[in-house]
Amino acid sequence: MDSGIEREQEHPSADEAARLRAGMRWLVTGSIIALMALVSWSILSAASGSAAGMVAASSGSVAVVVAWTTGYVAISTRLKQLAAAATDPESA
Repeated sequence: MDSGIEREQEHPSADEAARLRAGMRWLVTGSIIALMALVSWSILSAASGSAAGMVAASSGSVAVVVAWTTGYVAISTRLKQLAAAATDPESA
């Protein structure tokens, strides 16, 4: 028989998983927008002959990719932990 206490204990992890999935969508969307802006900046810098602008845009692109990768790994690891805890409540 299902008790209300068990549902209360499952609810916070479901809320956290939903927040993490929303965060993942924002992370991807923001990263794509930032990369598009940095690539545009790099193209405009190259067209105007500004080497410093191209270097700055390239460095910014690398920083965005590193931040996205770190965020993706952290969020996906936490989602896996939540999924494991949902299937095996004793491990949580």
